[in-house]
Amino acid sequence: AEHTLVTESEEYMKQIQELKDKLKEENDRNLELEEKSQEQIKEINIAETTISHLRRENQVNAVQVHEKTKELEELQKKLALLEFQLKDYKRTFPTHKTPKPPKDMNLLLVDDSSDIGA
Repeated sequence: AEHTLVTESEEYMKQIQELKDKLKEENDRNLELEEKSQEQIKEINIAETTISHLRRENQVNAVQVHEKTKELEELQKKLALLEFQLKDYKRTFPTHKTPKPPKDMNLLLVDDSSDIGA
């Protein structure tokens, strides 16, 4: 009977050790998963921050595009007016050629060289 108790006791000890080993494996796997989760959380936070920065940058760009579009529309209006004025001028003075600028553009500049010593 004593031999049976020793054998059963050894069997229980073996089962307990197997359970401890399984528990340690499970715990190690959980720790590994926890580390991976923490890394993924960091990556998600970085991605969210990047998205936030990009959204702000996009808003700034949208405002700039809007402003530049308004400027472009104003310039297009001015161009259309100038084109109309040019056509009107050519209609009014059909025999005249469009005046050409002087060949020497420096003639149009004011000579400041005499003021240097003053």
